[in-house]
Amino acid sequence: GGSIGRALATLLVGFRPERVTLLDGHESSLIADRRGRDPATLERVSHVLCDVRELGRLEAEFSRAQPDVVFHLAAYKHVDWAEVFPEEFVDTNLHGSWNVLHAAEAAGVETVVVASTDKAALATSFYGRTKRFMEQLTAFAARRAGAKRIAVRFVNVLGSAGSASDLFLSQARAGVPLTVTDTGMTRYWITMAHATTIAVHATLLATQGTLLAGPAEPVTLTVGDLAKQIWSHAGREGEPELDLVGIRRGEMLSEVITGPEEQLGSESHQGIAAIEGEIPTAGPAWVAERLPDRGSREEARAVWLEAMRRPGLLAPTDADRRPA
Repeated sequence: GGSIGRALATLLVGFRPERVTLLDGHESSLIADRRGRDPATLERVSHVLCDVRELGRLEAEFSRAQPDVVFHLAAYKHVDWAEVFPEEFVDTNLHGSWNVLHAAEAAGVETVVVASTDKAALATSFYGRTKRFMEQLTAFAARRAGAKRIAVRFVNVLGSAGSASDLFLSQARAGVPLTVTDTGMTRYWITMAHATTIAVHATLLATQGTLLAGPAEPVTLTVGDLAKQIWSHAGREGEPELDLVGIRRGEMLSEVITGPEEQLGSESHQGIAAIEGEIPTAGPAWVAERLPDRGSREEARAVWLEAMRRPGLLAPTDADRRPA
């Protein structure tokens, strides 16, 4: 139901598979997607209302659909909100991902692609740490299932729902000041088409086991330059008026794609390259020993939050290397 998910589904439908199933917990997004699709393709597109935080429902839907490939994109992603609502972020980004990987294994799914972020590279924010942990869950699940499990570190996607570019465009069209954190803040950017291509080609890069991958050549822009370009793209003349609000909690002035003891592979395929380096799985193993079988969401949440607080479980990250 998200913007990248909708675009990816459209790309996949063009390959004429037997069926594409969109699973989302947001009713309005699913309905809007169904209404917006070419009626000629609807026979091959299913829409399923389901919350990834509910394992039983996921298992039932995976068993019914019997997918060959699963693309897991569901996540909360706003860095500053993760600092305020950590419980919700571990529920979705960690326990939801755990459930997807578990349901995929139970259904015998050969390939799962999960969406990570460049903010997982250094994992200095709570959001970045949930995504770093999710990458490690993916590696743990691959070893347990003996199947392909790929984590892709996306960067900022132009036009994705809730992104800075999406906000700037709506503000520029309305002719109001653009809400900017810091004009010197630097971010990596890719187009929506590039993002969907990366997701699909990740399945072709991976062999048996785990692959961590990222965009090979993303564009780097400051937030100030992005604001100016979108202002002009919206047909506005002159310089945009900016509403400077300052860097939010958990944010950094610049991002990187690879973290400590990682490097981007020299070979790229259709804009995607492997991220080389060991993916530790001590954290997922610790959680697996303590997570109650079919327990309540509150019980699971307590385990995930404890795992996030324990020093070293997500190592190596930049946050772990900082002096106390």
